[in-house]
Amino acid sequence: MGWSNFIIIEKLKMIIETNRSVNELEHYIKDAIGKMIDNDTGIDIDISDLKVSDITVKDLCTFASAYDNAITLCQLDSDKLFLYWLESRNIEYEIQSEHQTNIEQYKENGYDVIRIHI
Repeated sequence: MGWSNFIIIEKLKMIIETNRSVNELEHYIKDAIGKMIDNDTGIDIDISDLKVSDITVKDLCTFASAYDNAITLCQLDSDKLFLYWLESRNIEYEIQSEHQTNIEQYKENGYDVIRIHI
């Protein structure tokens, strides 16, 4: 068991403990989530009646892109989804390691602290 990080959301006066691997939201994850949510594949393909012999290279590229996005999100930590949610709503946050964070001081300043036990 290692150390934890904390997501500090000043606007909500909230601190959420997370695992130490959550230290930022990578750009490729933002892109993958955005494409999945917005259904941004470039074209729509109705595969209900699509025969393998009728698949085009463009169709294969679309399938490959959708697959890549799904694989990116398959093992995604829920805390990263939370960071995406915060960013999509323009809610500023900071991530600090537990070694930089004085939880008692935040509690004294009225912050709600959500702790996990890994």
